[in-house]
Amino acid sequence: MHGELRLLARAGMGSAEALAAATSVAADAFGVAERGRIAEGHLADLVLVRGDLEEDVSRSHDIAAIWKDGYLVDRAVGPADAGPQAEIAPAPAETLVADFENGFEASFGAWDVTTDQMSGGSSSASVAVRDGALVVTGEIAPGVAFPWAGVIWMPGEQPMQPVDFSGREAIRFQTRGDGRQYSVMLISSAQPAGPPPTVTFVAAEEWMQVEIRLEDFPTATPEVIAGLAFVAEGPVGTFGFEVDEVEVR
Repeated sequence: MHGELRLLARAGMGSAEALAAATSVAADAFGVAERGRIAEGHLADLVLVRGDLEEDVSRSHDIAAIWKDGYLVDRAVGPADAGPQAEIAPAPAETLVADFENGFEASFGAWDVTTDQMSGGSSSASVAVRDGALVVTGEIAPGVAFPWAGVIWMPGEQPMQPVDFSGREAIRFQTRGDGRQYSVMLISSAQPAGPPPTVTFVAAEEWMQVEIRLEDFPTATPEVIAGLAFVAEGPVGTFGFEVDEVEVR
């Protein structure tokens, strides 16, 4: 549901419209009485979040409390074998992720290729390091709703292990390319509940510096990073861009 809300906002709906689509409008469309609204006589299935969803629907993740049929849900209770949740490791003091002077390496964490093939697509990507910069080329192919291809940096000791970058403010990198629009995806969890939030940038012909503030990603926890992906998402066809001097500052 959190992912669907983000997709509605990404498609052009305002936050209030997206929230209504997920609650009252959906209840009306399916003829479900006594649900979808906070009103006298309706079921008290309530979710309390920190922040105003009518201003920023991405804050749906930041849940403070839940009531089911009027009763407060103990969210600390889970499956008997769930065990304690692992603490999220703090990020190293180093702000430079990679300058690619030593090949396809990172100061911490690791880089890898990422494509929509993991979700049944057929887009492709390949990487090479040339003149101290990372060169990413590939092809976006039709076949899935949201095709993508590119590279991903995973900051943890294990693949897709979340790392806490609290206190950092922005992602900064150098880029150039074929002039088309690309995206930075911020993945906060090893098992994201829907498409990750993205911010777009243009890879122009000449080198340029891009800075994206973490707060610009439409998610409640932009400081928690399991992966940063630099990808093409469309249109269908070949693509090529370079990145260098990647930092989380």
